[in-house]
Amino acid sequence: MDQPDVDWTARTAAALCVASRWLAVGALVLTMTAFGAGLAGLRAGVASASLVLIVLLGATQVYLAVRIEFDRRIFELVGPSRSFDGFDAALRGMGLERRGARERSTQERAAGLVSLIRWSGRLLAAQFVLAVLASSLPQ
Repeated sequence: MDQPDVDWTARTAAALCVASRWLAVGALVLTMTAFGAGLAGLRAGVASASLVLIVLLGATQVYLAVRIEFDRRIFELVGPSRSFDGFDAALRGMGLERRGARERSTQERAAGLVSLIRWSGRLLAAQFVLAVLASSLPQ
């Protein structure tokens, strides 16, 4: 692949990370609302279980938000150099790279990032459905 495509892949991946912040914000709002409702004891039974699930999904969202933000910064830094070699070496040196991990292209890395963003969207949708369920059940 020629260099401009690699540059645009890295730039696009970084831009997707920035845009995905809205998913994290939505998840945070739902999580904090559910947490507050749970502390206030406003719901019982299935509604209470829904609130607990919203909070647990929110914790997962925090992990995804951190991963996505980390990837954003890496894509921004790698964009001009067009190489992940130094990044991969740093991960190996810190013991953060999975054993047997193979070298991946910029496009493969961007596809992995898109998968994380899609999971973030799915979790937000699940949180929303659970919030509607919890609010529609009788107290």
